[in-house]
Amino acid sequence: MVEIKKITTNSMSFYKTEHNFEHYGEFTNLEEFEDYCRWAKENNINVYILGNGSNTLFTRKNVKTLILKNKLEKSIQPVTNNKFEISSSTLVIDVIKLCYKNSFDSFYYLSSVPATVGGALAMNAGRGWRHKSTIYDFVESVTFFDFTTNSTRTLKKEDIVKGYRSTIFTGLT
Repeated sequence: MVEIKKITTNSMSFYKTEHNFEHYGEFTNLEEFEDYCRWAKENNINVYILGNGSNTLFTRKNVKTLILKNKLEKSIQPVTNNKFEISSSTLVIDVIKLCYKNSFDSFYYLSSVPATVGGALAMNAGRGWRHKSTIYDFVESVTFFDFTTNSTRTLKKEDIVKGYRSTIFTGLT
């Protein structure tokens, strides 16, 4: 069962601009997320997934989009000695600390970015277009919920359409 709230706050992004959010919800598991997506489809409302809000600027005072705060459990699960499955809600800095502690190559250039892994993947976070280094240099695949098929899918990094600071996950609705 989804719980849609109407809230006014300035805590949705690092810019601290105050907005009226007509449709706000939080999800802690895939089932809740799927329920919210179903509700949005039934009500013909776009969905915006909010991680840490470090790269989000709301441009309207009244936001009608369904804003979903990602409250999934933060986790870094080892798959092999140097490969991990990482939750989208995990902070980039936590991954960097793990890599540093274990002397792994990593996206250290993102250490000053207060983003979640999900946000960094959605925005194709990187070192800059001249350096041609992004978080995807360290990713094998991304598992995500596909709104069009209402199912969970996994794409290899080479199958993910990426541009400068954008991917198929950017502004997902």
